[in-house]
Amino acid sequence: MIPLPYKKNLTSTRFRDHEIFWFSFSTTSVIVWFKMVAKKSADFYVEPYLEKFENFLSYMKDRPEGMSLHLIDSSKGFKRGNIKWAPGRNCKPRSCTIRGRKREHNSWKNAKMRCYYPSHAAYKRYQEIGCYMEDWLKDFENFYSYMGQCPEGMSLDRIDCYGPYVRGNIRWATIAQQNTNKKCHAKKTSQLSIGLFLVDPPDGEKAA
Repeated sequence: MIPLPYKKNLTSTRFRDHEIFWFSFSTTSVIVWFKMVAKKSADFYVEPYLEKFENFLSYMKDRPEGMSLHLIDSSKGFKRGNIKWAPGRNCKPRSCTIRGRKREHNSWKNAKMRCYYPSHAAYKRYQEIGCYMEDWLKDFENFYSYMGQCPEGMSLDRIDCYGPYVRGNIRWATIAQQNTNKKCHAKKTSQLSIGLFLVDPPDGEKAA
């Protein structure tokens, strides 16, 4: 049975689905799987297939004595073909991925969280304007290869501040540039709204 400290973050549905299944396998395999799933976030990719314990166990088999879960390529996350049992402790994916690129990683992570994490303060506002991040940029290595190093005093900005995070609409910009950009777009939106009122047909010409 899985120890109580590792149960607390499981949903009741997932626990009931797996409770009986866990009795037949070593507790250490369950703990390794649960720690992997619990890491799923903007920093850690976990393949949906491996989020079910029976799939993880079917693919990896029971944990061999003295082995731990290792990533073959730390930038690609936990997915089939990129995980293995090996002796010793593995390098943490996040520390391997962002070494020397923390500022760029934080900008990328925060952009994703604004679009996809309901707990983020800006999530609701970003949902209202339909903001998203294109799939290619969801991989940090792709994002970094496109954007490069963040210059001092700059942060991630969308050129069209009502548009998504896609190639061609993102740049490194200063706070002053970002504020000017937002004011320009707000002015254009206001003018467009006024124009819409002016083109309403006269009462006599409205369709019955």
